[in-house]
Amino acid sequence: MPPCHARAGLRVAVACLAILLGSSLSPAALLYDFGNPNADEEQMRFLINRARANPEAEADRFALDNTHPDDIPNHTYDVGEGITLGGVSNQRVYWSRYQGPRQVLAWNRALNVAAYNHADDMYTFNFFDHYTQASRHGYAVGYAPWDRAYAEGYVNHSAGESIATNNSHGSLDAEETHRGFFTEPQVTGRGHRRNLLHSHWREIGVSYICRAPNLDGWTDFWAAEFGTDAFYYGSGDPWPPVDTVFVTGVVYDDDGDSLYEPGEQKAGVEVLVYEGSTSLKYKALTAAGGGYSVPLLRASGADVPQGTALRVLMLDRLGHRYIDTGGVVAAGYVMFEDTAVENPDQYAQRFNLGVNGLWDNSIALLSGDANLDHAVNVGDLGILAGHWGYTGVNWLEGDFSGDGLVNVGDLGMLAGAWGTSSPPAPGYSIPEPATAAMLTMGWLTLPFFRRCGSTTASPRGRGSRGARTPSAFTGTS
Repeated sequence: MPPCHARAGLRVAVACLAILLGSSLSPAALLYDFGNPNADEEQMRFLINRARANPEAEADRFALDNTHPDDIPNHTYDVGEGITLGGVSNQRVYWSRYQGPRQVLAWNRALNVAAYNHADDMYTFNFFDHYTQASRHGYAVGYAPWDRAYAEGYVNHSAGESIATNNSHGSLDAEETHRGFFTEPQVTGRGHRRNLLHSHWREIGVSYICRAPNLDGWTDFWAAEFGTDAFYYGSGDPWPPVDTVFVTGVVYDDDGDSLYEPGEQKAGVEVLVYEGSTSLKYKALTAAGGGYSVPLLRASGADVPQGTALRVLMLDRLGHRYIDTGGVVAAGYVMFEDTAVENPDQYAQRFNLGVNGLWDNSIALLSGDANLDHAVNVGDLGILAGHWGYTGVNWLEGDFSGDGLVNVGDLGMLAGAWGTSSPPAPGYSIPEPATAAMLTMGWLTLPFFRRCGSTTASPRGRGSRGARTPSAFTGTS
């Protein structure tokens, strides 16, 4: 550490620079509350997003074989195995709506709460249904998934649900449940697969509870709640509709198989998002399961437009490591998948941006290194001085302590590391925008799902979706 007179000299230098550069206050970056999904719940979202990234590859992974006469040559549309829709003369036209990438699903607090409450109610009151039969969370009898989401504050324009249960304690893990939802060979129409792949879903909530057998002997309950706020649908909804997209992902220490699994999560990592050198309105801390979501809104509250390059910085202050990555906000077209016409209406919208943080790619973090050039020197001092007295700033503006304010504490950290350096990191770059593929969407209710397990377990599941309207629902299970 420099001697006292050296630190005093730095303070004087900062004061002078602050006077020259000007000092002001900026609004605090807000911590976005998306809930606190655990590792099992994060694994479920990871698997769902994997399927959405490449539905045909997921069908091949699960050895689906589309033997429908329209699937010529064979295996061209294995994702369409078992899926049919009356009114479409050529099923290949319909299956093609389920191919190609979909946007990743971002965590949403209200949907997470609704998922937990419904799973808890099903366990507590010994029922298994999309419609509430009894509740200790204030839901009226007969509430549908979209009602529960709305009750928790989600201004949904379309919402849906997939649920599963099991009577063998701890045996219904995320991988088995996801496989069941995607394949469901006993169910005509493959409703759960369609539910997982609808491209208009933008946010998700997941709950997994595993307890002693209830009065009916059931132990494990999964509830996955899907939602979107992108379309006007109901007299009580805002107009124009909310249309917020997110950067979202999971930070984890992969064991080499390129899959997220419980035990690999990195919780408490600070996620900062920048447009150029300007921080967005929100930041996040990764949840218990390592996941995060950050709304893509500027400090003014305006949407970050299509084509904007973003920098995503993941900071582990305690571990002194960080990941520096980025992406581009993309947009494209969606259409109603389950519409029984050859050419459904199409709609343009922006998509969520998926950015996972693989901890193998993390880099040592130096206290006082504001510009992340792996040396603490006059460049960092200039950044700190330029933001002296600012609130709501982050590491790249000189807030090394994480208290949201650039002040003498941060100056002390910079002074203590003055002159230190570390090996340079790989250069930061933003990838070129990918061509946005045609995506698909729909909002019909999905059919009942039941699947049989071993002699010691009988897992069951359902999928449904629908939209809230002023006086009725669009469908029932």
